[in-house]
Amino acid sequence: MKSKNNLSKKIISGLLLTLILAFGLSGFFISYLANRDFKKNAILKIQGTRANLINHASEMESNLLRNAKKLAEMNEIIAPVNMISRYSSKKDYQAIIFDPEKKKLARELQKRASGHNHGLVAVYDGFGTLISFYFTNWTGERTGIVSFDNGEPVFLLSGIPDFETWTGYPMPNVFEGQMDAPVPKINQGTFLIHYNRLALEVCVPVQKKYTNGKIETVGFIRVLNFLDQDFMSYMGAKTDTACLLFINNKKSIGTIKDLAFPDSFSHPASLFEDKIIGERLIEYENHFFDVRFFPVNDGRRVFFAFGLEKNVLDKELFRTKAVVLGAIFLSLLLVIPVGLIFLNRVVSQPMEKLVVGAKTIQQGIYDQPINYESSDDLGQLARAFNEMSLSIKQREEDLQGQGKQLLSLNKELVQHRHNLLNMVEERTKELEKTNIALKKSRIAAEEASQTKSEFLATMSHELRTPLNAIIGFSEILAQKTFGELNTRQEKYVKNVLTSGQHLLSLINDILDISKVEAGKMELELSTIFIKTLVETSLMMIKEKAMKNGIKLDLKVEKKLSTLSVEADARKLKQIMFNLLSNAVKFTPKGGSVCVLARIENGQCIKVSVTDSGIGIAPENQARAFGEFEQIDSSHARLQQGTGLG
Repeated sequence: MKSKNNLSKKIISGLLLTLILAFGLSGFFISYLANRDFKKNAILKIQGTRANLINHASEMESNLLRNAKKLAEMNEIIAPVNMISRYSSKKDYQAIIFDPEKKKLARELQKRASGHNHGLVAVYDGFGTLISFYFTNWTGERTGIVSFDNGEPVFLLSGIPDFETWTGYPMPNVFEGQMDAPVPKINQGTFLIHYNRLALEVCVPVQKKYTNGKIETVGFIRVLNFLDQDFMSYMGAKTDTACLLFINNKKSIGTIKDLAFPDSFSHPASLFEDKIIGERLIEYENHFFDVRFFPVNDGRRVFFAFGLEKNVLDKELFRTKAVVLGAIFLSLLLVIPVGLIFLNRVVSQPMEKLVVGAKTIQQGIYDQPINYESSDDLGQLARAFNEMSLSIKQREEDLQGQGKQLLSLNKELVQHRHNLLNMVEERTKELEKTNIALKKSRIAAEEASQTKSEFLATMSHELRTPLNAIIGFSEILAQKTFGELNTRQEKYVKNVLTSGQHLLSLINDILDISKVEAGKMELELSTIFIKTLVETSLMMIKEKAMKNGIKLDLKVEKKLSTLSVEADARKLKQIMFNLLSNAVKFTPKGGSVCVLARIENGQCIKVSVTDSGIGIAPENQARAFGEFEQIDSSHARLQQGTGLG
């Protein structure tokens, strides 16, 4: 009982220490990660704000370009711009004719552009002279036109809210420096500083299309959107960060008003000297900032500053720590009581039974099993103890009888060794007799093969002498040396000549086979041209191919035209003839046979013969190259020959 209590105390103490240490380390590690990632999270959040700004500006640019192109394609815009560009003149300007058209065009711009939050929509003629415009400012929406008096521009703006009342005004600020500017530059979207305001501008041509397909640029439409305080407030609310815009090293607009910025400075970063604490992260007063240069087309300096208040991050960090530590504490309160009960039931009680059982076995009592049934490790250990007890008891009984058996086994082993020696001796004699018989069989087979080869060689030589005479006389008759032949005679002579040549080819094949088997085949090497060899082989089967309406096609790589090799010309020609004759033989009428010769991998010459015949199944292709083998098919049985082998 004392052992039980000591063991339980040790296990419980170890569990408590482990849990407390684990939860403590977890809390410390989580707090460490939260503190370490504090500034990293600030960087990521500010980077997200910058990415949102870029995406929103890109989306604004796409919408601006799309709206400008729609305006430029409207007939209500194209027609008056075309008329004014063609017939209006600054010096001889006729206000009674052109001013109504310009006002109508201005109202059309107001109608089409209203609701799109455009800061300015202006229409120019083909010479870059301002015609009509629409803009928004602190007074609301305004439309206007440019009239001329003795060649001098006169700006007429519509009244508010009565757009039908037009009053003369000096040049509006939105057109500062525009009257003497060159033809507007067409662009798909560019950022610029317009009257000390950051704006996004697009400029598209107004084009008139004629029925003959001609396209003429008659004017331009220029659309501006200003990135004002509303834009910065929208970005700040969307990303929960502060956004500031600096133009020419002065704060222009932004969503932070309580920071003490000077009126001017050399560079926004000069405000934060020696305060950079991370990758492009600047700590200033109670904010983290990321200051980035923003390119514009006129070379002026524009900077965006993205800020994040420290108090917001501190509160988020505190909430995170509180939640994590609270969860750890509650988990500890729940785990400890449950763990104690579990350990007592699953570990302490079974361990006590195992200790008692082990002492019983130690005393030599093997017939008292440990009474504990479970599928866990302790249950397996109890079963192992019980099995071990029975095994020890059985082995003690077995050992007593094994001593007697060993004495008798020694005699049996001696007798068995003697029997094995006799068996090996008998098997050795039988093997020697078998080797002698095999040697005699091999000698007999070699003599038979030699006799066969000699017979084939003799027979081939004997047959070729009369056969050459038949072929020679047939050729003389076919050449009509001794007179003309009638049609039937000429046909018979050709049949005799063809059959004789075919039989001679078969005899030569048999002779070559016998030489190969006898090991006496010798190659007669000579210089041959591959192209000439292939062409000669084709000529040999050309007549038969033409007779069956088979198309012959030869493709020789250009490099092979002058390339020669050292080889046995007759045997190469025999191989080519065998392949070609089989191709023609097994190609139906009207089919085709193609010979392709090319250099492969820069190391070897490959000549392939392809036909449109019945082909050979993959499982029969190896048989096709056997001696005197033809693939057994209905078509093959109709053809004569000894096969490719």
